[in-house]
Amino acid sequence: MSLEKNTIKPRLDFVGIGFTKAGSTWIYKLLEEHPEICMSKTKETNFFINQNLESNPRNIKGLERFFQPGRDKIRGEFSPMYISKDEALENIKKFYPDIKLLIIMRNPVDKRISEVMSNYRFKIDMERADFDKIVYERFKDAQPRSIYYDRLRKWMDNFPRENIYVMILEEMISHPYKEASKLYEFLGTDDSFRPESATRKANAAHGFHYPKLQKRLRNAHQRVKKHPSLLKILNKISRPFKLKQKILEWNRKEFQKPLVSEQTRQMLFDAYKEEIQELEQLLNKDLSIWKK
Repeated sequence: MSLEKNTIKPRLDFVGIGFTKAGSTWIYKLLEEHPEICMSKTKETNFFINQNLESNPRNIKGLERFFQPGRDKIRGEFSPMYISKDEALENIKKFYPDIKLLIIMRNPVDKRISEVMSNYRFKIDMERADFDKIVYERFKDAQPRSIYYDRLRKWMDNFPRENIYVMILEEMISHPYKEASKLYEFLGTDDSFRPESATRKANAAHGFHYPKLQKRLRNAHQRVKKHPSLLKILNKISRPFKLKQKILEWNRKEFQKPLVSEQTRQMLFDAYKEEIQELEQLLNKDLSIWKK
């Protein structure tokens, strides 16, 4: 896959590539708030997996539409699905081989629980469900699969290690301004900036009054993203009226996050204990914060 000489690439200084259900929305807000950073207009453009860049490298110019024009700031986007997509790895490596990559991880036990919760809220009323039993039954006989290690190792094998910045959600929560400062420093921006969103909680636990409707809207949005011209038209129509936000607010239902028993948490921790040890070696980092 060669890059044509006359292909003009839009400026892109960094990409957030992972992980889902690990705090990427919060990190996006920390980056968006910084006065020296220009983030994509919407989080999760999924540009490097939605474009046919293999056979049509000139499509890379379409990345420009996600950014405000004429801003003398560093540019970035955050699509946590990238970490698990070989297509994204190959495309980013082809067009931006020296780009900086951002990764956010959280305790694998909490991540797995959050994934079940996210999927389950589209099916039934979680307030009436025995959520602890759901999680336990789903994983008690399952073979543990890698959450982080395999994917992270693949990206580290293809990009300079010094260009990859790994964040731990629990550390970000414990010391938000300190960790935000380290992130800004890595990106080469003013690390003394104190973002207001550092102490705000993003994506609080919630369900939907009409789960099936929300699922259909989500799936439709993902399909539209694959057609840039259609996406542009729909955004032009809906953005002034904030239709997406209004529908979400109307259908959203807040509730207290379901509790998970210590028995279930221990079962999950035992399943991922070996991977945590492997990650500590890979990253040369103490992850005892996940072992408490």
